[in-house]
Amino acid sequence: MQTKIKKIKILLLLILLLPIYFFHGNKPTKTTENPIEESKNFVSSDILVSDSDNSDNQKNSNSLRSTPENISQVNLSPRQQEISKLVNKEIEYRILTMNDPLSANSWHLNKIKTAETWAEANSTNTSTVAVIDSGFALDHEDLTNKWAVNEQESGNTNENDNCWTGTPEPKRSNNCDDDSNGYVDDWKGWDFYYVDNLPNAGSNNPQGNGAAHGTEVSGLVGAESNNNIGIASIGYTNKIMPLQVMNDDGIGYTSDIISAIYYAVDNGADVINMSLGSAYSDDAMKNALNYASENNVIIVAAAGNCGDSPTDGICEYIDQGTITYPARYNNVIAVGSVDQNNQKSSFSSFGSELDIVAPGEGNIESTSWASGNQTSAYKSNLYGTSFSSPLVASLAGLVKSHNTDLSVEVITSIIVANSFKTIGMESNIFNDNFGHGLLDGYQAITYAKLINPNSPKPSLLHTGNQKSESQYTNSSTISAGCQTTNGQLCSIMLKQINGKNKFLPYKLITNSTVNWSWNTSILKSSTWELKSLSGNSLSDTKIIYNK
Repeated sequence: MQTKIKKIKILLLLILLLPIYFFHGNKPTKTTENPIEESKNFVSSDILVSDSDNSDNQKNSNSLRSTPENISQVNLSPRQQEISKLVNKEIEYRILTMNDPLSANSWHLNKIKTAETWAEANSTNTSTVAVIDSGFALDHEDLTNKWAVNEQESGNTNENDNCWTGTPEPKRSNNCDDDSNGYVDDWKGWDFYYVDNLPNAGSNNPQGNGAAHGTEVSGLVGAESNNNIGIASIGYTNKIMPLQVMNDDGIGYTSDIISAIYYAVDNGADVINMSLGSAYSDDAMKNALNYASENNVIIVAAAGNCGDSPTDGICEYIDQGTITYPARYNNVIAVGSVDQNNQKSSFSSFGSELDIVAPGEGNIESTSWASGNQTSAYKSNLYGTSFSSPLVASLAGLVKSHNTDLSVEVITSIIVANSFKTIGMESNIFNDNFGHGLLDGYQAITYAKLINPNSPKPSLLHTGNQKSESQYTNSSTISAGCQTTNGQLCSIMLKQINGKNKFLPYKLITNSTVNWSWNTSILKSSTWELKSLSGNSLSDTKIIYNK
């Protein structure tokens, strides 16, 4: 084996809480320059650096990632090589499997109001959800029609193509980058780990713990529905972009994951799902995620399983309950898990960074893969936030398809603000155990259809308590209002300094204004920025602080 790149590694674990259509469509105008262009002269370090705080988690130079023997020495992905130069500390991600009882029911679809959502949904548009994970059962009966296909790498070449050789050749296998995107023959996603155009499950170790993970996540994102086969997904119109970044043993690296993020953004993804995590902040990952959100791509990630009963090895490196990365980042929707009784799953991570919860235990069923059954396998013993996350990503794709002009910020607010407030939230708008509440597909689609992206700029009315503008005290009542044109929908966005956005439930403007009141116990002792949000328009900012 050849050493692919000498890499600095810290042991981390993928959060498996058990688990193309590449097109140059009308993507939103990019608001930031692609950092790849700014870093072509960057050379990643080839020195293994020891981190004294995590010495037990370091690997020696002999354990650095090696190039599998079956990887072609031909440069099939020059773009991926450029992106890998952005990484000067390579993080290792792993999958951790869990053993739980089998059951073949779909309670989770009822819990998030799938039938009601479908009854309200009426869009024929599709959204592309990039699943960044392990390999995929590309021939699965319930997924084969749902993969996003890159039309510019399909069909035969003709004399007007840049890969024309004088004779028509299949673009899928002509060993040429027909669409000049830096990936050769990427007609159905890409395998960033093994560097080829077939992100197949089981290609290296069919018995590996992570072999089926990508397929199981994909089924929850967009399994074909109403086809009298297998399972259904709430985002029934979604297409799935399969991007493999983990091997069959559930191991992956920063450079491959961020390459997949850039690929997803540049090749038409509307939503990214990441059922993976790390105990540590990762600058290269953070920059890639910023690139995605700034280009109007919604990012959803598993919150982690370091809760009251932690199950992942990653948890030994962080405080109990801590939300893991990338879910912890401000521009990522962090998804926790609940059971059939709307109780927080004991393993689910919690904290102020949690945005929403979705079913993640109690026998979630999805498509699967096995070496002996690669086309019709299903699994029903799926537990963990790895499987809560794709439910939110699936709904995000459906919401996007109904109102394509909405910003990431607004789609996030639609999904979280009007989520179902569980008994455990004690009438609060959000809390550390449930975020904004339980995923509610019907509410999200209803508001997605009603919100006008071009709403006029709203005004934020009085904020603070009855005694003082812009101030609040502990366990008091605070109020805020929105003023805009009648018939518009409005929410209040609260942002803790250097923290995540929180959203108040949407309300309809009927008499020019609408108001909210809430208990300040949810704000804790801090300073907050408040804005009113109507469509894609935001009011001016007001600051409130604890007196």
